[in-house]
Amino acid sequence: MGTEKYLFRGFSPEAMDARCQGRMMLRREMLVTAFLKAQGVEAGASVLELGAGTGQTMARVAGSFPGVSFYGVEPLGAYVDHAACQYTAKNPCLKYVQGTAEQLPLAEASVDCAYAINIWHHVPLPRLCASVQALARVIKPGGRLFLIEPNFLHPYILFYQSLTDGERSFFPWRELAAIKAHFEVQRTAFCFFFPEAVRTVSPVGQEIETALEGFPFLGGSVLYTCRRI
Repeated sequence: MGTEKYLFRGFSPEAMDARCQGRMMLRREMLVTAFLKAQGVEAGASVLELGAGTGQTMARVAGSFPGVSFYGVEPLGAYVDHAACQYTAKNPCLKYVQGTAEQLPLAEASVDCAYAINIWHHVPLPRLCASVQALARVIKPGGRLFLIEPNFLHPYILFYQSLTDGERSFFPWRELAAIKAHFEVQRTAFCFFFPEAVRTVSPVGQEIETALEGFPFLGGSVLYTCRRI
């Protein structure tokens, strides 16, 4: 009990790594990788993951970008320690640091691109504007931000977020409105027809998912590509 407050819902780093496997992990990795490649990220650039968790997503994405500096900021110290131990030794371009959204431990205009996966809806409302300001401070003008958030238009997602302890929904008139104070939303898309519990999908299932997930009420996640104003 005493250590659970340092973990997400009591999951140890090892348990969280095991939980975040399968089809959805791979697709998130592919989406972030595609976003960074579209921005022309290459050696010498710097990328921030806000809410890096146990570090495995950033470590996997970084494998496609040799020479790029990746910074993972995570508020839970146990996860930061795990990430540094597991991944930084294998790739010195990875750096995991403990910090919160509104107090990012990075220099001003030091990041070319940033991304966050299912993080922004967890930022408490009183800290929302300060968190967006902090993120805008560290991203270079014109830099890009990629967000993956639960899609409240999906009935199951809205129901799940409402009934799960510690969860909230990401609403365009609240979280996205705060983000728009410093970022221009350039593209909105939807993804993940099948829920996270579905670990594997056949090739036919993948085609079905691709065809259906683009509809706002069928995609479990909403994707925002933004530009720092």
